[in-house]
This record gives sequence, structure tokens and C-alpha cells, in this order.
Amino acid sequence: MTTSGWLAITSVLIALGALLVSGKSLETAVELNRETRDARDVATITSCNQRYLDWLAKGLDFDDANWCYGMWDLVATEFNFFRQGWLPPFMFRFWMNTLGTWYADNQNAWPSHRSFLATYSGSLTEMEDFFQEIWRIARDNQGNTVARNRKIEDFVDVWHADHRS
Repeated sequence: MTTSGWLAITSVLIALGALLVSGKSLETAVELNRETRDARDVATITSCNQRYLDWLAKGLDFDDANWCYGMWDLVATEFNFFRQGWLPPFMFRFWMNTLGTWYADNQNAWPSHRSFLATYSGSLTEMEDFFQEIWRIARDNQGNTVARNRKIEDFVDVWHADHRS
């Protein structure tokens, strides 16, 4: 075999080796990206849960404007994290079921939340529409927790599929 033949074979082998290395590097980068997203999701959930527990320790009080502002601010933050893809749907569904329970069981919950949302109307219409639908589902399924939760979960899933970035 001639020198140019050996060079050609060597070049092909080097190219194949580089391809294998780059493929492994890409696989590693994808996995690292997935792990970073998972870590971000866990940190976001933990932060929201801690804030929720701290606020809930004061007791549900939909008649207290300061309490409501803090809780609705948290719910708005959760919504925005969900909209940006920083919260996994399974967790947001769970939190929206809790919100649906509040709407169904506390006559002042929705009026208080609606008032909070009205403060930002115009700039947060998407969020306003979203919570209006959660309230409608809670109202229409009052007394039927299973149906309410399933409908809320279905709504969240459809909304998520329609609003992916």
C-alpha cells in the first residue's frame, strides 16, 4: 500500500474518532443540560413550597389584605415560573388544585384574588384569564372534589400545551 493510501486510512480513522468523541460530548452536554434543568426545578419548587409554608403558618385569612397580597403574590410568581417552564406541570397542577379548593371552600378567596389581579390588569391578562378559568371550574364543581381536581388538571395540561415557548 502506498503512503497516500495509509494517509487516507489514517485520516478516515481520525475523523471517525473525532466523530465518536464529539457524539459523546454532545450526549454529555445534553445530559448536563437535563440535570441543570432538574436542579432548577427542584430549587424552584423548594423555594415556592417554603414561601407557601411560611405564609400558611399564619393561617388562611382571605379577609386580611396584607395576608392576601402575600399569598396572591406567591401564586402569581408560581404562575410565571410555570409559564416560563421553570416549574414542572405535575407540581403546578397540585398547587392549582389547592387553589381550586380555596376558591370552592372560602367565599372571600376568589374576590380577593380577583382584586389582586385587577391591580395588574392590562399587563397580566394571560394570568387573569388563567385564574378566571380555575375559579370557574371550582365554582362549577363545588362539592365534587374529584371532578374539580381532574378538570383543573386537564385545564392546566391543555393550557401548558398551548403556551409552550
